[in-house]
Amino acid sequence: MTEHIFLQSPTLTASLANEPTTRGHVLITLTTQLFTPPTNTTTKPILETTRQIADALCQITKSKRCALAYDGDLLIHLRPIHGLSGEKWTPVLDNDKEFHTEFPGYLSTKNGPTLDQKDLDEMRDRIAAYSGLTEKEGRDKSFHGEDNDSNLFARIVRGEITEQWRIWESPSHIAFLTPFGNTPGYTVLVPRKHTSSDIFSLAPDDYNALAVDAAGSVSALLKEALGLEMCGMFFEGLEIDYSHVKLVPVHTSKKLGEPLREEFRELYRGSVSTKLGLTAYPEEELQKMAGELRARFEV
Repeated sequence: MTEHIFLQSPTLTASLANEPTTRGHVLITLTTQLFTPPTNTTTKPILETTRQIADALCQITKSKRCALAYDGDLLIHLRPIHGLSGEKWTPVLDNDKEFHTEFPGYLSTKNGPTLDQKDLDEMRDRIAAYSGLTEKEGRDKSFHGEDNDSNLFARIVRGEITEQWRIWESPSHIAFLTPFGNTPGYTVLVPRKHTSSDIFSLAPDDYNALAVDAAGSVSALLKEALGLEMCGMFFEGLEIDYSHVKLVPVHTSKKLGEPLREEFRELYRGSVSTKLGLTAYPEEELQKMAGELRARFEV
């Protein structure tokens, strides 16, 4: 089968998926896991290139934003989000729920059923024991924005939502367990200032601080605290209009196999995953799009 590669470097190979889940589905195959030290010389250039690819994809497919789905190992999926209309942000929710205590062969951003508070407390305490963040010491409630910002994440940062499961914080970001996670330890990472939910549109300093530095710290924390080798990552941003990264522990000690499959979707339905599609996309269309991408990266 033809590989529709449009960009190669010593650290990654980017190609169009032969069996995509949506038009313009890109696979970025890495030579090493994200957040492998030293982060600034490995992950930072990879995620900068990923952002450039996302920008090119949006222009070529005429989509308003792209989602990122990282499997925790050596594969990043980039998907244009088709079907968004208008300039105003509107939520797009997937009401289908799932929950897995063990890795089911893929990661996704679907919500799970509301978790039991006791389980959340225990998981928070287990992780916080490694981060050094304890309820006894309290939380840093600094918010770099307006006090009347009513966004859910702004209120969590300011400590106005008292029932929260914060596991990590820095002067610029906080991370907390979501009560709607689809696997144990499912974490949301947000900045202390209200910036766009479209991660790829952030200013370079904000992007690197969130997607490289903070995400790298929390990913390492989750792997250490839970005794895991992999932690997935998602950029999506169509549930809450505030910058956030989802970090998903991969509960398996086995190597990842061939990605599982799902049906092709013309339009975004409120969630993304690390699955591939079921059927081959028309070869002529793949060649045309790969050529357009290749021209942008001068390969």
